[in-house]
Amino acid sequence: MSLPTLFSTCRPRADVLAGAIRDDEFMADLSRVVNGTAPADYLEPAAFFAKSYPTRGMKELLKAVCLRLSGKGGEVSSIIRLGTQYGGGKTHSLIALVHAVRGMQGVPHPENFVDPAILPAGAIRIAALDGENADPANGLTLEPGLLARSLWGEMAYRLAGRAGYERVRASDEKHIAPASFPPAVPPGVPSAGKKKPDASLAGAANDFQARKRVRKLAFAGTAPAPKIPEQIPRLLPDSPADNEG
Repeated sequence: MSLPTLFSTCRPRADVLAGAIRDDEFMADLSRVVNGTAPADYLEPAAFFAKSYPTRGMKELLKAVCLRLSGKGGEVSSIIRLGTQYGGGKTHSLIALVHAVRGMQGVPHPENFVDPAILPAGAIRIAALDGENADPANGLTLEPGLLARSLWGEMAYRLAGRAGYERVRASDEKHIAPASFPPAVPPGVPSAGKKKPDASLAGAANDFQARKRVRKLAFAGTAPAPKIPEQIPRLLPDSPADNEG
């Protein structure tokens, strides 16, 4: 008895067989989902999850970030690096995360992907930084007359608008990490003042401990991990000890 072939076991969807989908629609674009310009299959939560399979990795990612943002406790690290090979579902999982933190509106069975009880209740600010569209040399147009020359400048703008960008403009124009992040991102983060931050691991740990009350921050992405924790202690003020009670 021979094994069934892939073609006899897995049948493409009707719209695929009919040739009604363009090839570029298979390319998921996280930034377009965040800014509302993606195709409906990615932009609309119900349509997106109807064509998504709840893998263990996706479910763990949604759980980890939603726990952190909901403030219910039990969350893991504030920085999550998704490490899979090309085509392994990193962007798809991040799109699922965007819809999850926005409440999964209209999704028939959200419990298949994440516990509805831990979905964030309030509005969540999201910054999707797309390296393919970044332009450090010429600057990425944020709005007429305003360019971002680094990921830091773009992040500040996405989270707090022009006022947020102005707080880090000098650092952005010099392509360096800012010493402090805009206090308006998110509300409640105390100003770093004029004190020069200690970027060492020990200094970061001390800074995290001193600012335990700021917890509702989470990063998930596919960017390389080296040196990131050293550069953003004031953006992600948390430590493993914070999660122990």
